[in-house]
Amino acid sequence: MVRFRLTFGSAIFGASMLLAGCLVNQRSLGAAEKLTPSAPTIVTPTLNNVSYGPESHQHLDIYRPEGMPRGTIVYFHAGGWCCGDEDDVDALILSQIDRGFAVVSVHYGLALEETAEEMNDDADRSIRWVKAHESEWGAQAKPVLVSGGSAGGNVALLMGSAPGVFVEANLPPELAAMSPTVDGVISFVGPSDLRPYVNGQIPPAGLDGQQLVEDYLDCSNRGSFKRGTTTPMSACTELRSLRFSPLFWASLHVWENDLPPVYLGYGVNDALVPPSSQAIPLADVWAMSAGSANTWLDLANSTHNVTFELNATAFNRWMNQFN
Repeated sequence: MVRFRLTFGSAIFGASMLLAGCLVNQRSLGAAEKLTPSAPTIVTPTLNNVSYGPESHQHLDIYRPEGMPRGTIVYFHAGGWCCGDEDDVDALILSQIDRGFAVVSVHYGLALEETAEEMNDDADRSIRWVKAHESEWGAQAKPVLVSGGSAGGNVALLMGSAPGVFVEANLPPELAAMSPTVDGVISFVGPSDLRPYVNGQIPPAGLDGQQLVEDYLDCSNRGSFKRGTTTPMSACTELRSLRFSPLFWASLHVWENDLPPVYLGYGVNDALVPPSSQAIPLADVWAMSAGSANTWLDLANSTHNVTFELNATAFNRWMNQFN
């Protein structure tokens, strides 16, 4: 039994529930159930550097499977919101190409050049672009899933829990006509509640998570400098932290029963994105909307790099619902 109490300002959401049917087995996990160590971490895309918008950073790579795709997985790369690019695709996501899924890896604006709003506007635009163009790789009317690792996992969770909240102004009509709602969400070690970072409750772990989140939100509660300047950033309000916290947006769906299925992969020894504050509360809230059977939480025996320690057999089983 996992009990939680979420406090957002003066509003309190409380509940108790059993994580029935969604806690993925890790106790007796054998090598055969994990992604093989020889699984490719780099695959040549079918099409690369395809523009999904007019800005120079708005481009993506497309990986097509053989035959008719079962659906499309849109992937947002890791890199602490400041770094990385579309070449970095999680190996477990790449493994789905051989299982019949197309994969679209998106490059989005980074914190050194873009605001958090603009970054997530990019993500929204890319999803709409995929839906407008999916007939080009034979995936029309097939499921569209959103996925990401670490910072990209945060972006993916926002796209799944807050579709249509982050929207670029003056989208062209053909993209504005596309729904941003997705059919499933995959997040590997994605931060879901940014308040513990800006408040200093999650200590630095290798990478300074507090600094990364401050750069993402462009605010600081410890007087950090605005990037590239000697001017201290303004203080982070709770509203600012919540705006980019998928846990908050998911909580708004508790009584709506409209969140899509989700697969959450986290490391039990991850000090950068601790599952106690970033995975378990999110899984509980998500399950209250999507249902326990549609909310799978895989707590791997690892730190931040979880890919080869997750239950790949369970992940494939979860993916089988999308045809």
